[in-house]
Amino acid sequence: MNRILVSNFSNSCTQQPIVVVKECPFPNLEALSLDLIPTIWPGKFPDFPPSFLTRMPNLLEFYVCGSGWEEIFPYELLDPEVQVMTVPRLRRLWLCSLTMLAHLWKEDTQPCPLFYNLEILEVLKCNKLRILVPSTVSFRNLTDLSVSNCHGLINLVTSSTARTLLQLNKMTISKCKKITKIVAMEDGEANVAITFNKLTYLELDGLPNLTNFCSGAYSFGFPSLEKVIVRCCPEMKTFCQGILSTPKLKGVQATEDDDDSHWEHDLNTTTLRLWESNDDDTQ
Repeated sequence: MNRILVSNFSNSCTQQPIVVVKECPFPNLEALSLDLIPTIWPGKFPDFPPSFLTRMPNLLEFYVCGSGWEEIFPYELLDPEVQVMTVPRLRRLWLCSLTMLAHLWKEDTQPCPLFYNLEILEVLKCNKLRILVPSTVSFRNLTDLSVSNCHGLINLVTSSTARTLLQLNKMTISKCKKITKIVAMEDGEANVAITFNKLTYLELDGLPNLTNFCSGAYSFGFPSLEKVIVRCCPEMKTFCQGILSTPKLKGVQATEDDDDSHWEHDLNTTTLRLWESNDDDTQ
């Protein structure tokens, strides 16, 4: 795999490494890693230049760590004149310690094709995020979603985005202090059914304000779900308020230990029992 690693910039670095990435086309580049890059020129280079990713049409993996950028994919990338040069093949996106990151894609803008083929998304230590992506974003090929230590998150995704997660196999949400629900209701919706066809593994860990997977009366289907871990979620009294189907699930683990499994008729009842047990332990 053709790969470029740019790492360990200091405040004394010149602009040259960024210029090299910005100006030179890399038609065959498949992996790009930008590691530990601070905001070197505040107010002058807060985001990627619009042409940055249009130079890499075959990019499969993109890793960013330690940057002060406010957004990853500027709206300008979808200028009709350059849209054909964007990154339609992007498969893996890994974001870590982006202290100023406010959004992966802006609300109230057109859908982002950069996410259409994404299979793996990992977001860590991005505390300015309030929601992972807006309702216009589709994750139709995403198989693995991991979010941790994002203490600004209130909700994970909207119901519109959740309905596109047909290929999702694994979801891990951990150590996000403010998150209250995983799927957020949208205005005017009623009797909505969402099915996670391929999801086999779900882990919710260290979410002290999580009350449920979704607060609305949505119906959820998890036909493939086999393993659920719910740990350190003291406010989670029920999994969801609507109809819930988990035909393959036989237990909920309070730890990663397979022997530490609990089951009381269904997922909602089991979640309630775990909450009551946790409440008893703290008294």
